[in-house]
Amino acid sequence: AIDAWAKSRCKDSPDAAERLLKKMLDHEHIKPDTLSYNGVLDAWAYSKSPDYIDRLHKIFSHMETLHENPETRLVKPTIRTVNTIINAHAKRAGDYSNNYGKESDPQRAMEEATKAHNWLTKMQKKYEDTRDEDYMPDVMTYTSVLDAYARCGQYHGTMKAEGLLTDLKRKYDETGNSKLQPNFRTYTSLIVAWSKTRHPDAPKRAEEILVEMTRLYEEQASRGIRNNEETFKPNCRTYTGVIQCWARSRDPNKAQRALKLLKTMKDKYKAGDYDARPNHIAYNSAMDACSRVKADSAKQMEALKIAFAILKSVELEKNMRTTGVMYATLMRAVASLMPPGNERSDISKAVFDKAVAAGVVDYGLLKFMRQAMDNEKLHEVLDVLEDGRGNIDFNRMPAAWRKNLK
Repeated sequence: AIDAWAKSRCKDSPDAAERLLKKMLDHEHIKPDTLSYNGVLDAWAYSKSPDYIDRLHKIFSHMETLHENPETRLVKPTIRTVNTIINAHAKRAGDYSNNYGKESDPQRAMEEATKAHNWLTKMQKKYEDTRDEDYMPDVMTYTSVLDAYARCGQYHGTMKAEGLLTDLKRKYDETGNSKLQPNFRTYTSLIVAWSKTRHPDAPKRAEEILVEMTRLYEEQASRGIRNNEETFKPNCRTYTGVIQCWARSRDPNKAQRALKLLKTMKDKYKAGDYDARPNHIAYNSAMDACSRVKADSAKQMEALKIAFAILKSVELEKNMRTTGVMYATLMRAVASLMPPGNERSDISKAVFDKAVAAGVVDYGLLKFMRQAMDNEKLHEVLDVLEDGRGNIDFNRMPAAWRKNLK
């Protein structure tokens, strides 16, 4: 029952889980064990309460105290317990580093990632002191700390993540312990870390990691190891991370690089690799790469053509619809890649008409539309939004324009 509450993600799940735990403590014959306490930890880890991390730390300390008592030694804070706490710090790091949030704070994001790393170090020392494998940091521990650094979006954190993967690979090579074998999640977290740094080396390094993953998976496949959690097989998120590295780079050929990766994903999917199928984020990331090209007019026009071709491929895709974000990204590409004039206004009008027909006009699209269209054309197209004084009021947007927004 505690586990069910933890997985429900309900607002009241932490309190409900703790009430059940108290009932077990008060019961004459049923006593909570490690799984019971881990369930309560999980409930708090997914909570939106501002003090959820403090609660996790207090529960962990309580578990340590219980384990020291001979009468309650069944309660033991294991590496599974700590992995939950590390994931919570990773989540908090992401909250602080969110560039679109009101509380963006890179320094505090790194502090949370460092706290996650400190938990790994603490458990490693405890394992070395006791040789008890219940305390041994495993691949999930390392991957979770990698994820914490990845969410920071800083070069320093990414280099810490590189060191963690090197350390994990060394430990696995020395011991052969399957619990220490890196997997696709570990490598993908490192690619995501690079994708957020905007460092000039990011695209090249991300491509190197992708090549290594592909090689390792091919070696596994040749031994009959395929679709399971231990494989190195790149998935959609892996490829998307590499595309995002190119999108945030200054490479004038990044549109072509992104398109090549997108084509690889589609080819793999057609060949039966369903994990590689591009999703909306992958397509939009490739279009985003196009919109950010800064080069001569010929290269910029080529990037714009690629962006339109990507949108067309989504329109032709079965079981996938275009989104408001895609049209907004395409509108931004028109605004940034074309010189001002009638042609740019006409093309942006065509993009707007497509979005209206799809019922996915959002505020992002209208914002970039203001940049792409000349003022006279803009008022002509958006006359239905005018408030009577010549001002455009986005709150007057017809419901039909946004009927398919999610």
